[in-house]
Amino acid sequence: MRSWFFKTYSWMLMRCLICCIGLPLPSHAWESHLLSQKEIATLLPSVGRLSIDQGDGFCTASLVSDKIIVTAAHCLFDSATGQPFSAEKLRFQAGWSAGKAYFTTAIKRAVTHPDYQFEDMFFETRRIRNDIALLELKEAVPIGAAMPFKVDDFPALGAALALVSYQRGESDGPHIQQNCRAAGDQIGILVLACEVTFGSSGAPVFYKYPDGRFTMVSLISAKAQLNGQDVALGPALQPALARMYARLYARP
Repeated sequence: MRSWFFKTYSWMLMRCLICCIGLPLPSHAWESHLLSQKEIATLLPSVGRLSIDQGDGFCTASLVSDKIIVTAAHCLFDSATGQPFSAEKLRFQAGWSAGKAYFTTAIKRAVTHPDYQFEDMFFETRRIRNDIALLELKEAVPIGAAMPFKVDDFPALGAALALVSYQRGESDGPHIQQNCRAAGDQIGILVLACEVTFGSSGAPVFYKYPDGRFTMVSLISAKAQLNGQDVALGPALQPALARMYARLYARP
């Protein structure tokens, strides 16, 4: 994650989360439908590193079509100036590992959620809820090893979740986490009992159904603490993407 956004330990955010979500981290036996090694290998080419300003920064992004990726909106802004990066400063490196990518392409254009405001510092929950960006790639990622992800609603409380991210200190390859759980979903924010760190912004959150299907249910926006435990926070993707696709294709 971009480091400035990890400063979500403010009392304002935590007071809002505790009051609005108002639930303990689940202690009952969780359902567990974790991904197999074969399924993980299938996912990896469709997750990539969004390189920012010639690699000075990076986030994680995921394919939702052969030419569209989704990530966290705050990744597209320069924290020093508050201004968005130009598309020319962004590159998507699909399946990045050991210094190589399955496919690398520049970005044609990008849009954020229509209600997202980078400077929304005093309404952290609102910013997290709208922290979504769609980026159109200049070149389509070859569909074969890489397959776009289906997007779905939040899973039930206690559901087992998996993350694939490019974290600081492990940026040469993806970091796989399968020990995450859905700890709550209120006010359009998914709370995950899961530890994340810098570089994880935009990382896809996966849920696997009992019948074997898996879908992307959120992405990583920020981290915080709830009831003394580290949690990650992510927005609802499903209701936002239709509006965002229309906005993306309306741009020149």
